[in-house]
Amino acid sequence: MSELTLIQAKYILASVVFIIAVITDLKTEKIPNTLVLFGVIAGFTVQTFYSGWLGILHAFAGALTAAICLLFFYAKKMLGAGDVKLMIAIGTILGPYMVFWNLCFGIIAGGLTTLIFAFSRVGWRGVYTSLKRYYQCLLTRTYYKPAADEAAGLQVPYAPALAIGWLIIMWAPLRLPGL
Repeated sequence: MSELTLIQAKYILASVVFIIAVITDLKTEKIPNTLVLFGVIAGFTVQTFYSGWLGILHAFAGALTAAICLLFFYAKKMLGAGDVKLMIAIGTILGPYMVFWNLCFGIIAGGLTTLIFAFSRVGWRGVYTSLKRYYQCLLTRTYYKPAADEAAGLQVPYAPALAIGWLIIMWAPLRLPGL
């Protein structure tokens, strides 16, 4: 039986972390810190095992890439702390290039999953109410807080979108810089 390569180890480890994160995020709307800690330790361990000191730098660069890319979204309360910590852990596993592209595709997928969640939870009426409120905010240049029964007032689990980004990276035959 052949030995596991670094790429295979990264793919398996990232997939396991994403599967657990998606399940817990959908059930509890939280991503456990124990999962994040496991991901960080496993990421640094795998990177170090295969690449030594260079692997440690690669894991750190991946974590830093995720943190920098998501800082804006967290500061604007568009993303929760659990999602940011999850991607920092994934960054230690995948490294800077793969986590960057995972985030790009995950954010795009997030638009679609957010619409799906919005329609399933508040229906067309809730989405329409949000659109009207945004239009009102634009016209009056005043922010109006969303009501609980509209799409803008929902908290949407984001781990599924980030996992979709991972699936695209893993399965799509893309030629992207750094991959």
